[in-house]
Amino acid sequence: MEPITSRQNPHFRRLQDLHKREKRDNSGQFLVEGEKEISLAKVIDVLYYSEATPFVYEMQTKCREMIEMSPELLENVSYRRGGLIAVCKAELAILADLKSKSLLVACQSIEKPGNLGGILRTADGAGVEGIIVADPIVDVFNPNVVRASLGALFTLPIVQVDSKLAIQFLEEEKMQIVITTPAATKLYHEVDFTKPTCIVIGSESQGLSAEWLQNKNYIAVKIPMMGRVDSLNASISASIVIYEALRQRSALSR
Repeated sequence: MEPITSRQNPHFRRLQDLHKREKRDNSGQFLVEGEKEISLAKVIDVLYYSEATPFVYEMQTKCREMIEMSPELLENVSYRRGGLIAVCKAELAILADLKSKSLLVACQSIEKPGNLGGILRTADGAGVEGIIVADPIVDVFNPNVVRASLGALFTLPIVQVDSKLAIQFLEEEKMQIVITTPAATKLYHEVDFTKPTCIVIGSESQGLSAEWLQNKNYIAVKIPMMGRVDSLNASISASIVIYEALRQRSALSR
């Protein structure tokens, strides 16, 4: 079969469409770029490639369909060069999948795709067992989230719900809720993270909503700031607290 070379081809238009959230939501599919990210997908609906490399042959067992496209067209719908784009099914977990987990992370209304992707990547690296995306603004399947996560969205159970349901679930599971806020008096390393815990990160511009802050069952922590700026960005804040949890848990298992 000849490679696709026309911008009018339905496959090319499909790739263009999947850059838009509405189209992703309607189709239940999303785009993945990069060998590392694509290799983590369990099933690939379609793999578009510009060259039949060894990696492309290796992916054959995962792909329902493989279609060659000209390098120019693929580059036009890519965020980075590489000659590969996978279309995958957008599947999320449900809260029941997070039952009996020991370490979770909840992110409320994260606005920047790079921050959400960075949190997913950190969570995977530190052994977090699940992610709650509460009151989502940017969707998990945004191409920039996928790229920043390095494919971690394939390795973690991720749930998207509103904050009320998230809080109700965490309380039912009797998890320690640790929120990050500059207004806290306790430092992040003064909490016992060896208990079943959910670390909660707020939005970049607003922090956490009243729904979280009015809940009396949380522990508020802060990261010490020595300059005039009162906070770090969401991804960095999450990384510091998540890795403190890993440090404590690693020390306990020695």
